[in-house]
Amino acid sequence: CAHGRRRRSSRCRPARLAGRALTCVAATDVRMQAVCAHRLASAVLRVAVVGSIPADRAIALVCGQRSSSACLSVARWPQPSASREGFARGTDLSTRAAASMSAPPTSEYVAAYITVPSREVGLSLAKSLLEAELAACVNIIPGVESVYRWEGKVECDPELLLMVKTKSSLTEPLSKLVVAEHPYECPEVITVPIAGGNPEYLRWIGESTKST
Repeated sequence: CAHGRRRRSSRCRPARLAGRALTCVAATDVRMQAVCAHRLASAVLRVAVVGSIPADRAIALVCGQRSSSACLSVARWPQPSASREGFARGTDLSTRAAASMSAPPTSEYVAAYITVPSREVGLSLAKSLLEAELAACVNIIPGVESVYRWEGKVECDPELLLMVKTKSSLTEPLSKLVVAEHPYECPEVITVPIAGGNPEYLRWIGESTKST
């Protein structure tokens, strides 16, 4: 019917745009990848909103049967919540989706970095963290030279760096233990998320630390 034809045509145009975008998502040029990702996002979200269909169905319509890293990335985006009316008023859904993708993902595991003045202090802290099941592994890295500002002066000291693998949920108790046992007045304790790695190793981190 005519209504059906109109509905199909509303999907075909963004699908063609996505097809062109998919041909260059693997390009080595970072700027080209960004442009392609934006086009693909726009195409998928237009299909989802205009057709009032779930995001996974829109991905299938746009990407077809091709296995693409771009398709897999789009599959992790939140489903669009704007109505057709809101879309008609010019709501830029693709921009909002791109912004959500740029946010750093939450990670179950983190690496904590702690500086210490000596190997003895480092070993003592490492053993305390392991005995409390707040860490699965602590690497003691020698030869660190720290240049920093303290009480209005620039200082330079030889230090060692502890790299601690643990769960993100244990960051607070880990930090409290370090502050309680560290000889510094204001010890460094910072964490960075572990975005990926050997699945078996990451599973071992989880099994070797306490549950929260």
